[in-house]
Amino acid sequence: MKKSEPPKEAGRDIERRSVSTQVDVLAKQAGALVKPKPPKFRDFNRFVDDVDRLVAFRDELNEMASGDIRDSAEWCQKLVAKCKAGLERFNRRENFDDPDDKESELSQAYIAKRVTVMVASFPNANPSSPEGYMQMLIEHISAIEGLTEVELEGACREIVETQKFAPAISEVMEVVRKHREEWFGRYYAIRRVEEKRCEALTRALKREAEEDKKAHEQAIDKARWEIAAVTRQIKSLAKDIDDAKAAIEQANTWLSDVIKRHAEAEKRESEANGRLQALLALQASSDEQEQGGS
Repeated sequence: MKKSEPPKEAGRDIERRSVSTQVDVLAKQAGALVKPKPPKFRDFNRFVDDVDRLVAFRDELNEMASGDIRDSAEWCQKLVAKCKAGLERFNRRENFDDPDDKESELSQAYIAKRVTVMVASFPNANPSSPEGYMQMLIEHISAIEGLTEVELEGACREIVETQKFAPAISEVMEVVRKHREEWFGRYYAIRRVEEKRCEALTRALKREAEEDKKAHEQAIDKARWEIAAVTRQIKSLAKDIDDAKAAIEQANTWLSDVIKRHAEAEKRESEANGRLQALLALQASSDEQEQGGS
């Protein structure tokens, strides 16, 4: 008779506990804590958002006006100070091999601790060889020169938030490298954004001065063109005035002549009318005499 088998769910629970135990053992062997406490998600996300605001500001500097760049000085300095404080908080020196050496590498113990938390976040994690998987994963990540805590933290969080199953080592390495590249730009912004802001201010002032000079020269050219256009118009109108005066003089001469001839015509009319009246009167008198003799 076959022995009774445990329910499938119970079997999975036993399997998960087995994997979790093996992971914890490996973490202990690497010198990590069993239940590490990574930075608070909300605080870390706010820190990354602040740094990305700084990166965005740096990228927009070349398009900004000098007044905006000048006005942003205090805001920029405060944000840089805040980001540097966040970097100290989330890139803790105690998690490096030598806390006093800024060139020191992130300790394998911390890497093992953080990776353990990441893998434990997948309840269905079931690599064929948990010990070998964790050991190789930790060794591959530890081999990345210059890896920092914030880079590893961001990569682990992205993996947990985007993956449904425990990822292959190659997938983890791809995400870690992506976050390394992203942080190169962020580190540069934190270190150099104030310097870049000052340089951008100098360029903006120079650019605006050149634009003002060009606008002034264009205004001068426009004024000269307007003067030339008005001068041409004045000359044309002066000619029209002269032509009009000549026409008026000619019209006055013609008018005087017409008035004179009109007066002469009226005089002739009057004289002719006088002669006509005399002739009519003479004729009337002659007619009366003829009628009296008959």
